[in-house]
Order: sequence, then structure tokens, then C-alpha cells
Amino acid sequence: MPAGAKCCLVCNIQDYIYPGLKLLRRLCLPIISLFPSLTEYYQETCLVQNPFFTVVDMDCWPCSTVYDVKEIYDPKPITEQQNAPFIYETDQRLISLDMLQDLYLKHKEVLEREVPKILINNKYYLYPKDLFELWRHEEKTLSIWKFNTINEAKLLRQIISRPKIVPKFGQSTERFIIIDSSQESFKIPDTECSFSFLLSLNGSRTVNLIPADECKHQCKSLQVELKETYLLWYNWWYWRPRIQSTTRNGTFIAHIGSYC
Repeated sequence: MPAGAKCCLVCNIQDYIYPGLKLLRRLCLPIISLFPSLTEYYQETCLVQNPFFTVVDMDCWPCSTVYDVKEIYDPKPITEQQNAPFIYETDQRLISLDMLQDLYLKHKEVLEREVPKILINNKYYLYPKDLFELWRHEEKTLSIWKFNTINEAKLLRQIISRPKIVPKFGQSTERFIIIDSSQESFKIPDTECSFSFLLSLNGSRTVNLIPADECKHQCKSLQVELKETYLLWYNWWYWRPRIQSTTRNGTFIAHIGSYC
């Protein structure tokens, strides 16, 4: 389509976008009435990821000169783009399964309503009320608990404080809690914002930072030991973290967040 015709078309349909979406919403109301469980997807920014998506001519220079993960000792709020990954020891207290269960029991109504399901072993979903019962009977399990609203973020803030490097404004409401005793390798979930952090709340694991497919020819894989209460900061645009399999016993609990 010629550029002029395209511009003309876009200009002429502007007045119909909002009424059209309003009509679409009304048409969907009967479907929501029949399948009310669909409302749990309202807060999702992406329902189905495109596994074939790639960025053409992606500029990989920010990761091409990074050869290891540095440890810093004086963390301050990020005020500019920090693409190189680093770790530091936080003042976060250790979080146990019992503490997570207490949080759930105190705010059961909110969490049952706004966090309806938890991904188990990347295969199936459970309701929060069934999660802790599962952990009593199964030794090797991976649970990915996603929080996606402001109410949930406020509840998590009661036991997990905002990291020092994250500015007061700009942290995404999307959070993850990972509870892992499977001892197997698994991929860290993608976050809403590109600047992400992985905070160990209990236990330690080795993390592999694998370059994005577009940058594999220029950037190298990195590896870092994430100890208890340590935080790993990375740019999801360039590195995709993966927890390495381990022979250690014990449960690994971690918190994932991001900053825009």
C-alpha cells in the first residue's frame, strides 16, 4: 500500500477505533457470562508468546564487551541504562515456605481472587490453596507463582522490600515467586520490563546467562553463583537466565521483578 494511501486510511479510521472497541466489548459480555474464568487474563500483557519472534539487525554492542558478572558493594538506584549484569548482597531477610503460607492465610481472599493459579513443573496449574499441600507430599517440585496486580504487589512488599537499585517509581507490578526443589534446570520467566532482577530469598543456585538468539554471534554466555539474599541484575533484552541443575538438597526460593 502506498504511503499516502496508508496515511489517509489511518487518519480516517481514528474516529471509529474507540466506538469499535466499545462494541467489541459489548459483544464479548455474553462469552464472559458463560466463561467467567476468562477474567483472570485481564491483567496479562501477553497471552501467547511468539516463539519465532526475532529482532532484525539488533544492536548487540551492550553485551559484546561483557565477559563476566561483577559484584558491587555500594548499590544505588539505577538512574541510567545499566546493561551489564551484576550481583550484590542485599539486606533482605530469608523467606521460608512457612512465611509464604502465613502470608497466604492472612490474605487468602485477595490471593485466591487475584492469583488464581500457580504453574507446577511447567506442566499444569494449581490453586494457591493446593500449593502448600502439594509441598508436604512431593519432594521434587518447581512452582512459579505469578503476581500481576497492585494489590498483590502491596502484599509481597510486606515480606520482600524494594531492592536498593530499583528507583521508587518505575518498578513493574508484575512479580514472580519461584519455589524449587526439583534440582533440575529451568528457564527464568520473561518479565514485562527489560531491566530485570532475580533475588534469592532462600537457598542458592548457579545461574547461566545465555545471550539472546540475535546476539549469540557477538556475546558470550555468563555464569554466576547466586547466594542467599544476593540479587542478580540483568537486561532481559540481551541475556536469558536459566537456573542450572544441581545436586544440592534444600529448597530454592527466589523473587523476580523488573524495572521500566
